[in-house]
Amino acid sequence: MGKNLIGGWDMWKLYDDLYIGIPSGIRITGCVIGKYWTTVRIDGNVGLARTIEQPADPACFAAGFVGRFLRDVAGHLYWKSLAESSVGVAALNAWYNTESRVKGLEGLEKPGEYKGKTAFVGNYVCKDAFPLPMTPDFDQKSYETLANYDNVVIASKALITRSLPKLLDVIGERGNVILEGYSLPATALFFSFGMPVRELQGYYPRVIDTVEACAIKEIKDPATRMQKFSIRPIQT
Repeated sequence: MGKNLIGGWDMWKLYDDLYIGIPSGIRITGCVIGKYWTTVRIDGNVGLARTIEQPADPACFAAGFVGRFLRDVAGHLYWKSLAESSVGVAALNAWYNTESRVKGLEGLEKPGEYKGKTAFVGNYVCKDAFPLPMTPDFDQKSYETLANYDNVVIASKALITRSLPKLLDVIGERGNVILEGYSLPATALFFSFGMPVRELQGYYPRVIDTVEACAIKEIKDPATRMQKFSIRPIQT
């Protein structure tokens, strides 16, 4: 991606490093695009991401990814098509969100308790909720008040809509951001580049073979099939 500096850092550096972290040579063995969830299967794991936009023929669209290299498909997180981007994020999670990788991360602990006023960005039903921007070039004026909150919870779908970097820039380096949701890759990269992310609350499969059913059977809440994790940066 071309350089696009915001707040003094390259807004696509996070996406670049998430993509680079996927090893080469891994083939995708299955892909399902359902009403609520998109899954990507590799040998040993299934990655899950929210379906934000369904293609006209989901089965045919998904079949086009089977047999391709995982790293190449992960690159679709850059695409403007939200259907493509969901597959890209599911591909990321097929690699990052395994039990062994999550448990190998430093900073793994119980979710934190945060004091003060908290805002929520995504499909939250509460007083201080903001809608999730659906493009990376959204009008930031409607979100500038986020910088005034003690904490901001951002739904992991912001990674799919590519609005996450700009939201973090609006909040500023002194912010206290919690990223949460089923589409969130388990990686300490989110604590890099001076971004104001203070905690990750995501999920990895409990039983791998049950995850694809979330997409196939149009299950809204996959909580019983997923294990929650919480990671905070190591204080030095």
